[in-house]
Amino acid sequence: MKLNHVAELNKISGLHGHVCFGLAVGYRAACLARQEFAIGATGNDQEIVAVMQESNCCEDAIAAVTSCSWHMGSIIYQECGRYVFIFYNHSKGKSLRLSLKQNLHCAAEEIHRLKEKAILATEEEKEEFRELNRRLVKMILATKDEELFDIERFEMSVLLKIDRYESLYVTKSTESPGA
Repeated sequence: MKLNHVAELNKISGLHGHVCFGLAVGYRAACLARQEFAIGATGNDQEIVAVMQESNCCEDAIAAVTSCSWHMGSIIYQECGRYVFIFYNHSKGKSLRLSLKQNLHCAAEEIHRLKEKAILATEEEKEEFRELNRRLVKMILATKDEELFDIERFEMSVLLKIDRYESLYVTKSTESPGA
């Protein structure tokens, strides 16, 4: 586990309120976008738009790492219930799509199921949940990028937001229609 990941995630958790699976996944996705697009190095982070298809705590980490925000319109939520993140760089016309690996998505579903049950859980069951969450966060921080996410890079000519639930992505293509 990289020490800088732990320190930075702990700092973000101070704003978010707790360290959890969703925060850790969003953090790792945002770190990949930061590296891919040199976010922070150019001083023009307004070029980045983040599209999230799952909102369980991920957005706080994405906002903290990438400077994207709801109020600036640079975070778009597209409810699909999947841990998929698309980061789009306006000036470069390039996108990074990150999709949480299927085995980890199953772990996410399990932790969300347990979280719902935690309201009526015994103290022992709550501690079990907290321990599972700690183990998952530690594993997410230690896992290599390509083992954590399916990673795709592509060019986009435009990103249009249709409404608050759908987004249309029109990609640049070298293929002719019907090819």
